[in-house]
Amino acid sequence: SPDKQTAGALRAVAHTRFTQRLDSSSLSLLAPVLLRGLRGDNLAETKRRAAHIAGSLPALMKEQKDVAAVAPDMMPPLRALLADPIPEVRATAAKALGALVGGLGGAAAPEMRDSLRKAMADGTTAVERAGAALALVEVVKALGQDALAAELPAITAGCTSGPASSREGNLVALAHAAGAFGDEARARLPELLDAALSQLGAEADSVRDAATGAARALTAAAQRGSPPPPPPGGGF
Repeated sequence: SPDKQTAGALRAVAHTRFTQRLDSSSLSLLAPVLLRGLRGDNLAETKRRAAHIAGSLPALMKEQKDVAAVAPDMMPPLRALLADPIPEVRATAAKALGALVGGLGGAAAPEMRDSLRKAMADGTTAVERAGAALALVEVVKALGQDALAAELPAITAGCTSGPASSREGNLVALAHAAGAFGDEARARLPELLDAALSQLGAEADSVRDAATGAARALTAAAQRGSPPPPPPGGGF
């Protein structure tokens, strides 16, 4: 069947060691296979593998213009996978989106970030909000330090204001940012932890659960790195 052939082709690509960069001709052969693999009705492993390969394209391509040629086709199905019921599929799709945006040099960043922020706050399901939160963090991470410094305060503020669904989405983003943002997150740890802890008594179970996850992730991030600078006036 076509689905089995797609899965087999993706396995072959995943196990291929590329000795030179891909050009536009090679990409024209690979892209249709990836797009079939990214369809939502595929098996989870097929979708995950296709998303992983899609996220590897910027590192494999010869030129940025080759990434720009394929990204518009790859981004919509990757966005759709952010609402997949399987966490590993969502996480891989989020990383792939970040890699593609980074490979474009930030050209698609403003529109993508706005779209992900909206889905993170207003998504109709917790899964959709969580997927958008993961992707936002990955996109911002790919854009570099200036983008991190600009986005983290907005995520932190969103954890403590707005409707429950919006706070939940921002808390999921905060949990992911704790590991993804590294030193930037550790430098702001007291502020970030305060935001998470403030929602442990929230009215919605989903917000309390997300706050617990964010607090645990921040604590783990602090333990992995050097101690953060103390806040004004003393310790935590």
